[in-house]
Amino acid sequence: MLLRPKYSLNELLDHVEELRVFPDVAVRVNEVIRKPGTGIREMSSAVSMDPVLSGRLLKVANSPFYGLPRPASSVERAVQIIGFHSTRDLALALAMSGMGSGRTEEAAEVWTHTLYTAVAMRHMARYVRGLDRDEAFITGLMHDLGVLILLSVEAEAYVPLHHSFSSQGALLARAEQVQFGFDHAALGAACLQRWRLADGIVAAVAGHHQDCLPEVARRSKVLAALHVASDLVRAVGRGGEDQAAQVGAVHPLSATLRIPQAAWGIIAHAIVEDGDEMIEMMS
Repeated sequence: MLLRPKYSLNELLDHVEELRVFPDVAVRVNEVIRKPGTGIREMSSAVSMDPVLSGRLLKVANSPFYGLPRPASSVERAVQIIGFHSTRDLALALAMSGMGSGRTEEAAEVWTHTLYTAVAMRHMARYVRGLDRDEAFITGLMHDLGVLILLSVEAEAYVPLHHSFSSQGALLARAEQVQFGFDHAALGAACLQRWRLADGIVAAVAGHHQDCLPEVARRSKVLAALHVASDLVRAVGRGGEDQAAQVGAVHPLSATLRIPQAAWGIIAHAIVEDGDEMIEMMS
């Protein structure tokens, strides 16, 4: 039986803002990135406004992932170590982890998939001409934001759909359209548009459950990479990095992205190794 949705898409986004589902600091950090002429000092100030984010940023900067000879003792030093754009990535990742990990089993599963997809996107960007590494990471991280929102504020109606169709993206999107009048891709894209993320990221999130034909992939490398990265992460879950490498090598969009055959094993290994490390750092 269908439950009547409580909100239209815009009403739901208004409600999300009222609930402060997504921390203000993540939006502020993204605005610093997009404002011309800003630097490490402005980024440090934005991060320092949230004590929880500041503490977790220092934890990550001092983790074995960065291998510092001595610990960073200030947020400004942590931003210097992690990097200007990577600090934005980390702030958004930490915000997403608050929406996902530790809430419900479904949300934790989605959060894990998005983080591994983001890692896959970042590594694929090394091989794809015209694909920006930071944009790729954020697109992977944000592509299922709409799912996390629906799990947070429409759980009673949404959890049964997620249980039935989560492994079949196109069917899940159709079921969401029937239940809510919009799907999670449209919801996530509309939310990111409100947060003023880059147009390319918004468009890729909006289209990630539509068929990505070669001519579409040639116009949007980030959308093509998102399709492939998501498939790689699912393959890792089914059969480990060897199966993921095989999926990448024969993927219909592989030729469009022009990733060398020899690179797929490297990418698959990095998904597992760096994804596991990111999950540990975020906990």
